[in-house]
Amino acid sequence: MLHALSGTEVRVQAAMIRPAIAAILALGAFAAMRSHAAGRAASAADVAGLEAMNAKDCTMARAADWSGFARTLAPEFVAIDVVGQRADRKTLLANLAATTGQATITACSTRTTRVTRDGDAYTLEGIYSEEGAQGPKHTGFRTVSRIRDSWKREGGAWLQTRSLTLEMSVWVDGKLVEHRVLPKQD
Repeated sequence: MLHALSGTEVRVQAAMIRPAIAAILALGAFAAMRSHAAGRAASAADVAGLEAMNAKDCTMARAADWSGFARTLAPEFVAIDVVGQRADRKTLLANLAATTGQATITACSTRTTRVTRDGDAYTLEGIYSEEGAQGPKHTGFRTVSRIRDSWKREGGAWLQTRSLTLEMSVWVDGKLVEHRVLPKQD
């Protein structure tokens, strides 16, 4: 039922409602900023698709199938390693081809910690592990890296647009020989 309010009643209700509205608007704006900055959670199907792509990449790495690996990289692909060095698609593939025979990857995996989506761009964060042998004496090595990879879907296929290594530890013959953290990026 509607009824007329006196001037005092209007001022009291307005004084109570304004802070509540301001708080709601502020929380909404904050949530929108966080949502935009971090993206929204990807669907279970998208997460499964990206995890399958990482498993496929590991299979190709163990087989040194760099032409197969090339088909998973977008033309604009860029890799940023743990020291901040950048390599475009062509350079990365040339570097991988040059190492064929020098190192053998026997196991690798990616443990996904988070996948977000912002429009058509997907970001996968996780822990990448790789084991193998290198050099003429087949010295054992293991690397563990914290990664943030960017992907897109094009023509029904997943293509990686960026690979960012945030942190990396390297063991040789069971001894930690290097640990690096990516310097802040602008």
